[in-house]
Amino acid sequence: MTDNDDIDDNENVPTPVNLDRVTEILDSQDLKWLWDEDSPDILRTGFPNAAFAFFIREDKILADAVWRGAPARERAPEMLAAVNEWNLTQITPILHFSESPDGTLSVHAHRRLLATEGATRNQVGAFTMSTLELTVNCFEWLGSQFPDLVTWQEHNHE
Repeated sequence: MTDNDDIDDNENVPTPVNLDRVTEILDSQDLKWLWDEDSPDILRTGFPNAAFAFFIREDKILADAVWRGAPARERAPEMLAAVNEWNLTQITPILHFSESPDGTLSVHAHRRLLATEGATRNQVGAFTMSTLELTVNCFEWLGSQFPDLVTWQEHNHE
């Protein structure tokens, strides 16, 4: 057994989950993140169509993302149909919406990683990166269903 085998074995050992482990994954992918100003136990990151929050509750890593579209509450029946279609045809993320104080609908996607026995680096990485990718794809689908609500600009980072 070599020293490299020990390193590989250590990465495959489940260890307790915390948000520092998520930041390591984001850093390794050159993704920007920050700690929430009001709740230092919430990690935030985002994309043009999504604002993400990662947090730990009990033995789970939870991810909640908010779509940047803001449908009027009168569009709740349309949004309900779209949310139901997504949840019936896709495994993850789970979509839901609620009314915001300003009278618009707030559309959320969420996922969780149960880590009662801890998680390996690969498990945390796979959860984090697949959450970002699947949620961005979900919100792109929402944008195609409600193109009039897409009011932000995509950035070309070439």
